Amino acid sequence: MQIGPIFRALMRNKTGTMLLVVQIALTLAVLMNAVAVMLRVNELVAQDVGYDTANLVLIRHRAFDDAYDEPSYRKARLEEDLRILRQTEGVVAATVSNGAPSATSSFNPASLPGTDLNIENIAITMLGDEQFLATVGVALVEGRTFHPEEIGFTKSGIKEAASNSVIITKPLADQLYPDGDALGNQLVVSDNLKTIVGVSEPFEGTVPFFAFLGMPTDVVTLYPGHLDSASLQFLVRVEPGRAEELQTVLEQKLLEADRGRELSEIETAEVMRAEITGLLGYANMVLGTISGLLVLTTGLGIFGLASFSVAKRRKQIGTRRALGASQPHIVWHFLTENMMITLGGIVLGLMLGLGLNFLLTTLGLARINALAVAGCIAFIAVLGAMAVLAPAFKASRVPPAVATRTV
Repeated sequence: MQIGPIFRALMRNKTGTMLLVVQIALTLAVLMNAVAVMLRVNELVAQDVGYDTANLVLIRHRAFDDAYDEPSYRKARLEEDLRILRQTEGVVAATVSNGAPSATSSFNPASLPGTDLNIENIAITMLGDEQFLATVGVALVEGRTFHPEEIGFTKSGIKEAASNSVIITKPLADQLYPDGDALGNQLVVSDNLKTIVGVSEPFEGTVPFFAFLGMPTDVVTLYPGHLDSASLQFLVRVEPGRAEELQTVLEQKLLEADRGRELSEIETAEVMRAEITGLLGYANMVLGTISGLLVLTTGLGIFGLASFSVAKRRKQIGTRRALGASQPHIVWHFLTENMMITLGGIVLGLMLGLGLNFLLTTLGLARINALAVAGCIAFIAVLGAMAVLAPAFKASRVPPAVATRTV
């Protein structure tokens, strides 16, 4: 079949053809990047967080009693709370921090002495004591945990720390010291020189949203200290299978010791992370729905243009049938027209999609992979062919007698 006549036939309706090409291109561009984002979200939701989520109970503490205005009271209350938690039957370890893994946390620049700071130097900042790693269920790769005498009571675990010791995760150690000699060396945090006394296994130190934006969530710095604040995060690791049972017990014990505070968000890290990633799942659903509607609209556009073309060219089709064109020949003619339109849309959409993805990756969002691109292109090609089949078969059934009609 000659392509030239088919192309000239398409150009008789330039506006409709070009609009459909643009619609296919935009659909492909959006679909490529939507798939890239959804695949990245699914990867983040399913990834190993590196710590014991099922048996880690989180308790948010917010004080409202005026007694907490005194630093000495805050310190004594915190020490007593930790003693109560650690002595509770079924508790493996307990600690307190400024945040919790996969949830709330802060960030500070961490770099080698003498190097310039940039966005790649930002590390997750957490405070903890000698039981922090045991509480979250993260092992040391090398070095040691903090000593009890290094744990100060401070509003800033970095600037006012009782010790210059710091424990970092393996990904940060590899980033700072690729040769594997991080232990015993130093890093600078907010103009404070710290000595690396331990390197731990990687774990997710903050909400997975940051990983979605291209920021690693397992680059963690842990500083010795108990936070001097009326708002704290208790972390309690319990014996396997006893988390639900002990949540109520722990709450009761803490409130019996002091009712001048509110205890909230008492749940396992597993439940807490599921709630957070559920938002990502919802975003995936919305994005998938929008993409699906866009694909449906494009399919209807292809169907509409093909149907319009058949209705407009019935006499021409009848003439070709009278001259001996078979039904398969007529079907193939319209399929070829559609392939030309779809190919034009795919070429334009590929350029738009890759350009959009380049812009998104500069913002830290998901980079599309070749397999996803190939899948989207194949999907659009199949969509175009399926949408034009019904009008094409309708055209093939136009009787030759139509060519002789004058009205």
